[in-house]
Amino acid sequence: MLHNLSPWQAQCCDSWSIEKAPAITVVVKQSFEYDEHGEVSSLCPCEEIIFADEYAGEPGVSSLTAANEMVPFKAAFECYGQFRAELPKGKEARVLEVELGLTAGLKQTNDIKKRLRVVGDRVWQNSLLGKVVGDPQPLVAMDIRYEKTYGGVDLNNADKMCMDNPAGIGFNLKSKQAKGLAVVNIEYADQFIKRPGQSIKVAGFGPIPEIWQPRLDRQAEIDQAAMINSEYPFKDALDKRFYQYAPDDQQITADFDEQWVLSLTGFITNKDYGDKTDICLPYQVPQLSVKQGEQLAQRQMKCDTLVVDTPNQAFHLLWRVQIEKKKPDELCEIIVTEAKGKQS
Repeated sequence: MLHNLSPWQAQCCDSWSIEKAPAITVVVKQSFEYDEHGEVSSLCPCEEIIFADEYAGEPGVSSLTAANEMVPFKAAFECYGQFRAELPKGKEARVLEVELGLTAGLKQTNDIKKRLRVVGDRVWQNSLLGKVVGDPQPLVAMDIRYEKTYGGVDLNNADKMCMDNPAGIGFNLKSKQAKGLAVVNIEYADQFIKRPGQSIKVAGFGPIPEIWQPRLDRQAEIDQAAMINSEYPFKDALDKRFYQYAPDDQQITADFDEQWVLSLTGFITNKDYGDKTDICLPYQVPQLSVKQGEQLAQRQMKCDTLVVDTPNQAFHLLWRVQIEKKKPDELCEIIVTEAKGKQS
């Protein structure tokens, strides 16, 4: 039983530890908003915890609009979310660059520094040198979605697709078929598409579905008989990165603390081109008490996820802990409170 006495959202569910032991997962979600100067305030009420992946369209071949936040464990701190490239203040643009940065601790170096190039709509055109990329149209605010970057399904073989991003465009595109077809809008800032059929790195900030690479290779085979008997449901131990949703270049192994800074460039309206907004992430550790039988103990929660929502100028921090059950049917009483005293 969970008693949430904090101002945040809190939920618990039965789960399995990475050591295959029955456990209870507890998640606390803290929600905040920020302004154009990076000033942070709490959202009240906090947004509800998400229990299942949510797709933009058909599951598996469209991007995620939200990711399951009640997963049992994570191997590293990760940052993902919904991002929208915004036009510079008072200017028209056909190409712009956006950047996500995350600085951990006092080192003042970007542990995450990911820069993408956003381009107005373009199509493949004929030229004396073959198919070339046409001139881009003027940009409007653009959501950074996997549907607008490299990937997709082979036009000549529907069973063949880019497993890194089945939702994208341009995969295995033949030059003779390219005329008039759309060119990707989103690329890494140092890797441009130049010809049909060219394979470039999938560019995006959003969560990755579990049946896309690299998450697909981390899957474990389901043990149907064990699952029916409410036993450990996989035939092998899970990969420790099984529940990591963010692209690999949006993960950090450091522990979250009061010194972390989120940096956003190109995602806030009414800013000059290239202006960076630094956001000091709040460090408010939830206090967790667990009563198992006659024993009452404090458990340390760990913040392992930052979910960013730039269209709404908001972000969410997810704190997680697993409580191992001494017996599979053991009942626990869990109390979540806000820490006493001031935290930054």
